[in-house]
Amino acid sequence: MKKGCVAGILVFLVIAASLGIIYLFISVIPSQVNSSFGSPNPALSPVQRIRYAFELFVNKDELYSPSGLYQTQFVDFDIENGEAVSSISARLEETGFIPDATLFNHLLIYTGLDTSIQSGRFELSSSKSPVEIALILNDPLEVRIPFSVLPGWRLDEIADSIQSYQFEFTRDDFLNAAREPSSVNITPPFEGGMSLEGMIRPGITYVKKNVGLTEFIAALLIIKEDQLNGGMQEAFRAKGLNNYQAIILASIVEREAVQPNEMKLISSVFLNRLQQGMMFQSDPTVQYAIGFDEQTASWWKNPLTYDDLKINSPYNTYLFGGLPPSPISNPSREALEAVAFPERTNYLFFQAKCDGSGFHNFAETYDEHLANSCN
Repeated sequence: MKKGCVAGILVFLVIAASLGIIYLFISVIPSQVNSSFGSPNPALSPVQRIRYAFELFVNKDELYSPSGLYQTQFVDFDIENGEAVSSISARLEETGFIPDATLFNHLLIYTGLDTSIQSGRFELSSSKSPVEIALILNDPLEVRIPFSVLPGWRLDEIADSIQSYQFEFTRDDFLNAAREPSSVNITPPFEGGMSLEGMIRPGITYVKKNVGLTEFIAALLIIKEDQLNGGMQEAFRAKGLNNYQAIILASIVEREAVQPNEMKLISSVFLNRLQQGMMFQSDPTVQYAIGFDEQTASWWKNPLTYDDLKINSPYNTYLFGGLPPSPISNPSREALEAVAFPERTNYLFFQAKCDGSGFHNFAETYDEHLANSCN
């Protein structure tokens, strides 16, 4: 064969190979990448599309493989408003959710998902692949929003706060379910109560915007292992109280204590009274019995009148001895600890100091109690 023919064939082969490579990069690889990851961001330049497409094509298996790092089902991951995508990717790699921050960043840029990442709290699982995590971070319904319950709120107040959220259920839906949890297949965490009053955990709970009613209530419930450790439960039993009775007492302590560092003193008063068979004579129990007061627009009427103290209710501890039939509020862990480990005193009385500080004067005798009066 003549040298010219050989050279021609080589040139043809080089051109054909070059065209094949070009076709691979501009057609085959992008087509397969689009099939696996979706269409590229239209804002990308042709060079960027080819570059990122090739990188995703080569690392497809890595991007679709979960890390499996964590044994627990979910781990919280927070994204600040305005946080750079590169920072988010770096933190995801540091926490073990993705293997390569740069590769994840390029996935986001190629698909355009880098422009729509949501801020807030997410529950991520290492059973999810980087591709799935990218989609989760872009889904507004996956963002968990903070729902706050203040210590000492009653169920009605929690229900009222629901109105400021755009949940799929109403305040009345929540209230009906919380008062009859069996209707939504929820079992109260402590035996003794029919409703969930006193069994909601104060603090911030993160929930999805489209959370269902049952899931929402379940997320708010006291977790026995977190709220009541073994030492606390033993301390309750030593005082003749079961867990539910301790929650009832803690709910009263929570409402009586304006200053949290007085909880253990206030708890000692009620425990001393309980031991001696004295009535509690606690204003918050009467307030609970009254319910919403139109004049003060409050669930906790203050001040109470003499007639208020005569309301015929099992929650009126001026008329009925012992613990009320159920909690009057949802107590904090501090209030529960105060019942478990109160101050050791002989106090039987307390009343607010006259300086408006929220602190109380404590007394062992009724005469001392009268002497502490502001009149």
